[in-house]
Amino acid sequence: MSTTNMLRKNDLTKIFFLGLIVAMLSGCFNFTKEYPEIKYYGLTQDKMLIDSLHSRDVALLLRNVEVPETYAVRSIIANVDNKSIQRYFYFRWINDFSYLATDFLESRLIEYKLFGKGVVRNSSITLPDYYLESRVIEMDIRNSTTNSDNFVKMSINFNFFKRTETTEGNKLLFSQTYDHVVKRPNNSAESIPPAVSKALSVISDFVVAEMTKYIELEAVE
Repeated sequence: MSTTNMLRKNDLTKIFFLGLIVAMLSGCFNFTKEYPEIKYYGLTQDKMLIDSLHSRDVALLLRNVEVPETYAVRSIIANVDNKSIQRYFYFRWINDFSYLATDFLESRLIEYKLFGKGVVRNSSITLPDYYLESRVIEMDIRNSTTNSDNFVKMSINFNFFKRTETTEGNKLLFSQTYDHVVKRPNNSAESIPPAVSKALSVISDFVVAEMTKYIELEAVE
């Protein structure tokens, strides 16, 4: 056998054994990194605080809830000890928060049946008698590193208009900001969506009560 053939045979033998070693090591070690499962959360209605609302034969156009750019994302964002921001990657809203809040408010208004002609999102479907605009001023999801002061504080501004046919435009009936704080049992991400839902429920009831008062006043005039 020539020297060249012997060298080639030795090279093939080395490659074979090298491949065998790699295969054995691959079976012993798992090099695949496992990541946590991403969990998605929505908002859930809390108990209604107002009883026996008198339905009025009017329609409401509900505009989309505006949110600050910081929260106009699907990531859940917490404020840690009022010193730093924590963006959860594996805990997310199921949709952009503006859509979640708008759907939440619409469902609550429909459930109250205050607007007998309905709550609409598109004025081309039904000519509304009233308009409701809203904007989230603050959504402080507070995490405490000592687990002593965990809460959600929400602040939402509402503008309530009555449609008019005058050149001056729609009549502003009230512009009001409502706040509510909900304590959380701990600083876990899972405790955030229920607290946000509770805060939104209470604030929604505040604005329902205020709209009821003005609708009744307008009916008397």
